[in-house]
Amino acid sequence: MRTPPAARRAFFSTTLTFGLIMHAGAIDLPAQESVVAPGTKVRFELRSGQRLDGHVISLGSESLEGRFPTTGAAAKYPLADIAKLEVVRGSHRPVLRSATIGLLVGGSVGAIVGALAYDKPDLYVSSRAENAGFFAAVLGAPGLVVGGLVGLIPRDRWQRVTLDGRAPRINLRSLPAGRSGLGLALAF
Repeated sequence: MRTPPAARRAFFSTTLTFGLIMHAGAIDLPAQESVVAPGTKVRFELRSGQRLDGHVISLGSESLEGRFPTTGAAAKYPLADIAKLEVVRGSHRPVLRSATIGLLVGGSVGAIVGALAYDKPDLYVSSRAENAGFFAAVLGAPGLVVGGLVGLIPRDRWQRVTLDGRAPRINLRSLPAGRSGLGLALAF
């Protein structure tokens, strides 16, 4: 049994109205506000495409003031000009990931070199595949060690910060007259 179009429109209109009322009545909680302490390491991209790294001096409701090591000087940027802002939230050491990449790169290079270097059967290997496997092991082991050592170098953990008024917005509306359905717009 099909639902009559008038009932569907009434359902969507009621749902949309309820959603808009609930959204309009929502309050900003303090936990939702983005707080960046002075001295925090930041990186951001301006709308012009320029990328900057530095340390926060102050972050207000209108601008970000920071000190940038490339020039050594402090500069102030309006928040409206900042397209993306990220702050450091600690560091991590990706040892396992780096060791795995080293093993895969070393093993792959070894397998290719071994397959290309095979000439004829000898005492150790009797086929091209065995030679490729032997070289993969021989070059994969140092790749594992070097990758693990590279992974011991600490790296910054970056977290994106949403600036006030810059949060993604979802707008719902009913479709033009005569059509049933719901329109959805997502703005960044």
